[in-house]
Amino acid sequence: MFAYLKLLVKQRLALWNPARNLRNAKSKWKVVLTYIGFTLGMLALYGMLVGMEYLLYGAFVQLGEPQTLLALTGIVCTLLVIVTSFFFVLSELFFSKDIPFVSALPITSRGLLGAKLIRIWIGEAGIALLVCLPVVILYGIGHAMGAFYYFSAIILIPLLSVAPLAVVTLLSFALIRVSALWKRRELLTILASMAFLIAFLYAEMRLSLSAEGSDLGALVLQLVLRQKQMLDLVVGIYPPIQLFTSALTDGGGSALLHGIMFAGLNISIMAAVWVLLGNGYQRLAVRQQESLARLNASKRRVGKQRERSPLTALYVREMREILTVPVYAMNSLASAVIFPVLFAVMVFSGGQTSAELAMLPALAAMVPKPVMIAIIAALLTFLTSMNMAVATSVSREGKRHEFFQTLPVKPRYHLLAKLFMGLTVNMLCVLPITVILLVAIPSLALTILLGFVVSCAFSTAMASFALMVDARHPRFGWKNETEAIKQNGIAALTMFGSMGFIVLCGAAFYGLLILNVAALNALLIVMGIVLGLDVFLINRLMKTTANTYIHQEIRN
Repeated sequence: MFAYLKLLVKQRLALWNPARNLRNAKSKWKVVLTYIGFTLGMLALYGMLVGMEYLLYGAFVQLGEPQTLLALTGIVCTLLVIVTSFFFVLSELFFSKDIPFVSALPITSRGLLGAKLIRIWIGEAGIALLVCLPVVILYGIGHAMGAFYYFSAIILIPLLSVAPLAVVTLLSFALIRVSALWKRRELLTILASMAFLIAFLYAEMRLSLSAEGSDLGALVLQLVLRQKQMLDLVVGIYPPIQLFTSALTDGGGSALLHGIMFAGLNISIMAAVWVLLGNGYQRLAVRQQESLARLNASKRRVGKQRERSPLTALYVREMREILTVPVYAMNSLASAVIFPVLFAVMVFSGGQTSAELAMLPALAAMVPKPVMIAIIAALLTFLTSMNMAVATSVSREGKRHEFFQTLPVKPRYHLLAKLFMGLTVNMLCVLPITVILLVAIPSLALTILLGFVVSCAFSTAMASFALMVDARHPRFGWKNETEAIKQNGIAALTMFGSMGFIVLCGAAFYGLLILNVAALNALLIVMGIVLGLDVFLINRLMKTTANTYIHQEIRN
């Protein structure tokens, strides 16, 4: 088990080894610049997170309950693990390409499951430390805490992700068991995963929006009069977080006791899942791989043949891959599920949120229409900036790229089909929210539609740029689908660049307003620049980038 775990950790670290990438790259300076850009982007994002936590800590200090922020941060980490790790755990345990190989090794089924879960936990623990440590340090400095406080925090924060990871593992096993009862198990896996995500988000949003009206007023009055502590409210969301908070804020034996109880609770939950599911994991994972191989090798019923153009055939192939491979579907279409569900719950939940939406047309009348169009376009464009489908469309070809090079199709058709696929995914993310806005605020229908049209121009530019970057710097040597789409550093850098592009366009629009340019003229100027950028990027994509794409070589 531990030898296999060591191999998994080394494999993960090798993905970020600069020496390995420099050794295999033709242009070393491009790799260096890529690492520098990615590092600066990640530092900027982490700096924003630390700054936000610093402001929140100051607000909680003013309320006299800084310890509440410790509990709230722990709950945020727990929710992040449940939402973000579900798809990763499912793909790592049951859709990894190394399952047939490691099944032949002298490793027990429980050892195999344990090694994979520990590898996943190491990544989640690192994220939890990055999120929680700024708040822990702020609290420690503000209350002059000793070394035991920091030592306890470093031990307990990684354990925040253990219990939710166990729950996600249990749900993944249940999903695979159910999918085995149906012929189209891949489709069922995708649909059930999306249904779980929708149900979880809906329940969470309903819970957060339930305290409204008179109950909320009474609650605020109790907080002001110090008859009820905010910590009690936060702990009510996830009771075990009380042990975590007490282990850090209490002193002496009480802190040690609560720390042991919190660690024991999390470890015992994971151990119970490991013992319960470990014995049958290898058999279930191998059966899943065999079913997929048998399904792919079986003769499929050939329906009525239709003659298609090369571009249409390539586009259908790209869309089929996104919709039928669970790992790709869950990472590419998650935005099309998460944001519409969150928005729909907020809009149609009733109560205070509905009252605020009813006031929105009156507030919008006070803002120039071009500014409202720009705001709506920025919101919709931001949702499309996280499109990993187009940003990894070339990398996802993997070893098949050599076969695609032999097809009697012009290279530009390959890239144009990928671009259309990316724009289709963008529409799947944006159209539901546009429809929700039209239904909720019919008086702003024209403004919303114009904002949607403007966002299409921006998303086209971002999708074209992401495809150009992936065509020039593809990652063909991946071992499983998760590495191709979720652990692609270049694609992540492109996503951050797209977000920066939105901020830059917003800054340009605001700067024109400061220079006393009319709002409509400012919007037309920015829109004209973006449309010109669309023409330039698509033209370059069809010529220079297409030539680069077709001559790319596969390197291990």
